[in-house]
Amino acid sequence: MQDLKNRILANAVKEFLVEGCNNISFSALLGRIQSDEDDTLWEGDWNQFNAKSLMKLATDNFCNELCGGGVAAKIKAQQYGNDVKKLKKSVTHMYPNPANRPKILVPGGFYDEQWFQEFLQTTGPGVVDGLTHDIYNLGAGRDPTLIDKLENPFYLSQIAQTFKNVEDVAKLYSPSSGPWVGESGGAYNSGGKTTSHT
Repeated sequence: MQDLKNRILANAVKEFLVEGCNNISFSALLGRIQSDEDDTLWEGDWNQFNAKSLMKLATDNFCNELCGGGVAAKIKAQQYGNDVKKLKKSVTHMYPNPANRPKILVPGGFYDEQWFQEFLQTTGPGVVDGLTHDIYNLGAGRDPTLIDKLENPFYLSQIAQTFKNVEDVAKLYSPSSGPWVGESGGAYNSGGKTTSHT
């Protein structure tokens, strides 16, 4: 029984590490016991202690959009690339079967060509499964000209070039990965009041 609990916790920790605090999955079996009548049935209350601890750790240390110029913090491309290579080794060790191995989707920030190139040159091919970038092509939600941008096809279609640029960099340095949209919305800062806030 203790072995099963340890595996459940290990899986929760693996998910926490792999998803970089953006997505955390927990086993609903922790704290429950197998039924004497049916070994596929688990009974009792869920033990939420580990889930609370992991969520607290995630919220206390959460920061994304660390690439390029960063938002509130940034990491140099080479350092981030070396860290992701270490993560890939850990994930490969924890999940030896490629069929159920979690994907590594990084860096989760705004596209900066030089930063993305240096990052992928550092990781090399086969490390990154998806090259994520965020899209807020209308700019800040507090921009007083937001409604004009929203009605202008140029602003709505300009992101196609950014996506193409991410795709080209991925093909050049990490052919097995491809562009993924990590976050998206017309305008950042939760959109613009009376314009794009829903």
